[in-house]
Amino acid sequence: MAPSTLEPTTLAPTTLAPTTLAPTTVIINECLTDTDYEETSSSGQDRIYYVDQSSGHDSYTGTSDCPLKTIQAGLDTLINWKDQTLIIKDGIYQESASFQKIYRASIKTEGRVVIDGSDSVKNDLKSYWQFHSNHENGNKIYSANVGVDAWQLFVDGKEQIPARWPNADFENDDWSVFNVSHNWAISNLDREKYRDENNNWVYPYGNGELIDADGYNNHPSLKQSGHNATGAIAVLNIGSWKTWSRKVNEHDMESGTFYFDPVDGWVGKYHTYFLEQKFEFIDQPGEWFFDRESTTIFYMPAVGQNPNELDIRVKTRGYGLVCKNSKWVSMVGLEFFASTFMFSNCDETVAGNMTLVYPSTSQRSLGVWGENPDTRIITRFERVCSNSTIENSVFLYTDGSALDIAGKNVIIRNNYFGYIDWSTSDASTVGATMWLEGSGHVIEHNTVTEFGATG
Repeated sequence: MAPSTLEPTTLAPTTLAPTTLAPTTVIINECLTDTDYEETSSSGQDRIYYVDQSSGHDSYTGTSDCPLKTIQAGLDTLINWKDQTLIIKDGIYQESASFQKIYRASIKTEGRVVIDGSDSVKNDLKSYWQFHSNHENGNKIYSANVGVDAWQLFVDGKEQIPARWPNADFENDDWSVFNVSHNWAISNLDREKYRDENNNWVYPYGNGELIDADGYNNHPSLKQSGHNATGAIAVLNIGSWKTWSRKVNEHDMESGTFYFDPVDGWVGKYHTYFLEQKFEFIDQPGEWFFDRESTTIFYMPAVGQNPNELDIRVKTRGYGLVCKNSKWVSMVGLEFFASTFMFSNCDETVAGNMTLVYPSTSQRSLGVWGENPDTRIITRFERVCSNSTIENSVFLYTDGSALDIAGKNVIIRNNYFGYIDWSTSDASTVGATMWLEGSGHVIEHNTVTEFGATG
């Protein structure tokens, strides 16, 4: 089973405020040289380079005394060599780094290393929250123009809910985002109302449309909400175990019927859904909406809170670390916040002792619907990564799959997966919260809890 230290409630980074980042580095002239540096281990075989954001500079040689500053600069030192090591020293690295065509390389850490895919609204993006409007419930809505795409929002390291109808929440409300019975709406299959001329019940709508049940069985009523769903993104469980996101093209508010582009795999049965991506859905503290055209975030904080006094961060980057067309590469001890990693065409790779918090999410908050599961930002071993291992790691809080793997003989061992894929939308296949393609895989001694889908 998973190590006892893998408790999900203790893993969300709490020190991601930019005030923890290092001050500007003072250049040390002795570290600036054109001489090719090679530091060897006692075996005389290793090339060892160091990254330290607090004391390093990307013009340095990369020794332990003269480290590089960024992970990307460290990766750029790697060549096709036997037994080379990149050691990253403690710090929060706000990067999207990549490397390719590398053989026999180890990436290790000294201290706590977090690759952060988010930026502080106030300190990094230099934006200020302004009062926007009062909601009819008395709560205040604030706005901030951040100038970049932002598709996830965090307060003190915890994700806030994208504005939606019906309302749901993450941990503040017992993770009601997973509760289909009470926090999703349902379609209308009234067996008394929908009958043909022979008094036989008929299915009341087809692929590309849905009639809200108007409060049936205590589910929320779209009609009574007064919302016009036109232009919203609907997350639609309309394929039995398969769920899609679609833009609502039209909404007949009188009948409760709304229309969207058809899907492949529609199944005629009771359907469930929820709506996102409209400003008017903001109606409870913690909800937010991003207007991509104006790059403006709208946010309703808790009563009495001023968002300028909060540690608010937004996801602005996708992959934090990408390795392509390589072999015998290992990564050990890294943490990812609002970011993740990808191996592409990398055989015999190892990812161990990793902690991934909010590693993947959808881009519905950017107005993107019907995402391609093959290109979604998800932790990946793809095209093809055979004889590889993922072990002793933690995956927490995703909207999307925890892992997407293609290859042969991949070992997934002694990992913890918690609160995975709360919307189950636009997955690779039915119930693909963890997608494995290929043969010979070994999945052993893993712990899972709170999966939106199964697979």
